[in-house]
Amino acid sequence: MVHQGSIQELLRTADRRSVLFDHRDGPAPEAACARVEQGLPGVRATLTDGGRIRIDYPADRFTSRQVLAFLLDRFDLADCYAPEPGLEDVLREI
Repeated sequence: MVHQGSIQELLRTADRRSVLFDHRDGPAPEAACARVEQGLPGVRATLTDGGRIRIDYPADRFTSRQVLAFLLDRFDLADCYAPEPGLEDVLREI
């Protein structure tokens, strides 16, 4: 037995969370990644194939609200998305 409860409860146990975003009129994507990693120690910022920036952060260190507040303070966001962790990824962590 790995987990007793709902799938939603299981997904909330994920160690890492992600936020993907696009921004306007700011630093180049590589510079934006560096700015995020410098401002939020312990996160990893990478470029996706679609040109978005993906931030992977430890859920025990930052909340989604903290990450989004950081982004809103420093970038002119065109789009922002915080996907739920995948069930396969959470089970692999367990």
